[in-house]
Amino acid sequence: MKFHELSFVRPLLARRWTRFGLMGGISTLSYFLFGCLLVTILGLPVFVGNTAAYLLSFGISYMGQCRWTFQAQGIHKNMLPRYALTQGFGLCLNTCLIWLLGRAGLSYIMSMPVAALLVALVTYLLCKYFVFKVSS
Repeated sequence: MKFHELSFVRPLLARRWTRFGLMGGISTLSYFLFGCLLVTILGLPVFVGNTAAYLLSFGISYMGQCRWTFQAQGIHKNMLPRYALTQGFGLCLNTCLIWLLGRAGLSYIMSMPVAALLVALVTYLLCKYFVFKVSS
């Protein structure tokens, strides 16, 4: 039996939130792998290799979220800047949440999953209602 034929997989993949999380995981993994390749194996300077790895994984993330998660039919020149803005906002929100939770007495390690879940929820909603919004 093939993986995609398993009875529980199809309903899970039908959920946009599941696809959103999977695509986030894929883009994070691609960032890690590109970073390792560019910096560790090819010997690029850390700043250059890391920046290139981030940009490559950003492209994978955008295309995956656009085409698979949200199945958007919009124009990339409109959606791509909104996606970049959303990702930048997510980074700022994550940083602020980590700082606030730290000020409230939570350790960095405990703050990370809380912030990550909240930022994932916010970026999902922004992608759904702002970035890849279906025009009526």
